[in-house]
Amino acid sequence: MRRIEQILGNVHDDPVWRQRYEAALRTGSVETLTLSPWDAQKRRLRVATDHGTDLGIALAEEGILRDGAVVASDGDGGPLIVVRVPGQRLLVLTIDAGAGDQLAERGVRLGHVLGNQHWPARVVGRRVEVSLQIDERVVRSVLKTYQLEGVRYEFVDAPTLPEPNLAVDPSHHHHHHG
Repeated sequence: MRRIEQILGNVHDDPVWRQRYEAALRTGSVETLTLSPWDAQKRRLRVATDHGTDLGIALAEEGILRDGAVVASDGDGGPLIVVRVPGQRLLVLTIDAGAGDQLAERGVRLGHVLGNQHWPARVVGRRVEVSLQIDERVVRSVLKTYQLEGVRYEFVDAPTLPEPNLAVDPSHHHHHHG
């Protein structure tokens, strides 16, 4: 069993890894580790690549197994092992352009909802992207409960999940008193 403790890079985000990946594809020295979105969230896994290489994954806290993650390099004397996570869904929330004076209020309300749910998010302008880690119906129910006025949302298929730039500390716990 080969032990994997860190993610080396990502072929979708890093041009250097992309070039190494394309070169390894040409020489046939790429193995693919296909994971379900559910398994991709886990830090500890015992899995096998498409070539049967047995892997024991034990990631450090900062590691996220996204589509395109490189977990082993041919520079280590073995193949380039790249993660594939098919069927990923993304929640995209957009604060309406006409928000004007209410833009800050809507942003804070949306941040409160995402933080309360411990959903890691990527924010780009008025757009917020959240990788779905629970059933889409549950997410719809949560959003309906909060009735976020002036915030549109849609669910889309994503070839890769965005790297969160607003992450929630998973060890953070709080209690609601009513």
